[in-house]
Amino acid sequence: MRISLVDRPLAMAASTYDAYYNFYFSILRSPADASPPDHPRDDYRIYIHDKQGETLDVICNANGVISSIAFRQQAVKTAVNAGFDELSEDGPLAVIADPTIDVYYVDSIRCVQFSSPVLNEAVLVSFSDSPAQQWHPISTAAFMGIDMNNAATSFLFSNVKFIADE
Repeated sequence: MRISLVDRPLAMAASTYDAYYNFYFSILRSPADASPPDHPRDDYRIYIHDKQGETLDVICNANGVISSIAFRQQAVKTAVNAGFDELSEDGPLAVIADPTIDVYYVDSIRCVQFSSPVLNEAVLVSFSDSPAQQWHPISTAAFMGIDMNNAATSFLFSNVKFIADE
């Protein structure tokens, strides 16, 4: 999945992860935001599938701006945060360069959960063997990792709200 970088304000977002391993990231619309939402027909759904049957479901608009990401996978808990506390929301927004490509096949989708003083509860989802060379925001609560060829390699979500089994 090729990525473009654009200068535009970051949207507020939230992520939840429940006891059944359902993860959902969504852009929040502020009541003070007077601009109309994108038309539903302008939304593009992109699936990232791996060989084990795991799927990331990414929704973006015609400009490639991501509005939601969902998946169902158990996160492996780890204590390592690999320097993610240094990431900044400053800089260009990462968008999907061609939202009309609707399916990508990868070898493996891996999900880890960790805590940090800056990101609080965080979830990292990697879907490439290539490590992220750069990180760019997709919202105020999420980043996209890209490799040297501007291809997406991973998503990092901060301030994830964990929902206990009820």
